Amino acid sequence: MDLVYELASSNTKSGPRQTVPQWKKELAKLPALTTQQAACALAGVDYYEFKFNPDPSDEELEADKAQAEILRPWLRVIEKAAGNHELPAENIRNANGDECDIWMFSQEDFAAWCHSKGVVCPIPINASASAPVGGFKSEVQQGYDASVAAS
Repeated sequence: MDLVYELASSNTKSGPRQTVPQWKKELAKLPALTTQQAACALAGVDYYEFKFNPDPSDEELEADKAQAEILRPWLRVIEKAAGNHELPAENIRNANGDECDIWMFSQEDFAAWCHSKGVVCPIPINASASAPVGGFKSEVQQGYDASVAAS
């Protein structure tokens, strides 16, 4: 069985169709997604609440550990798909020009990849917000470079 389908099946809740959370609607407005954003959407973890480089209090640490355990397999699967060109993506580079573990891809490519794996895309597609990855990459790259410089 395909790992993506297996992960999605273990995360699926049966019952009436659930409404799309606001944070997924916010992700849908972005012209492109990162591996972290896509992994959060697939795992059902609020991207805007989760701290990827946390320095949390003891109470926050336990919650972050639990969410990190849910996210880790999704991050690996998406990074592998991008690295193997199953998911058309561009690698973001750090301030030194080196590749890092963050990939970017269009909303449509992510939805198509999900569909190819038999998984419903967890982010509602907003066609008017989508744009080529390159148009958004510079903004993400600048934000990444600024966060690296600040640390």
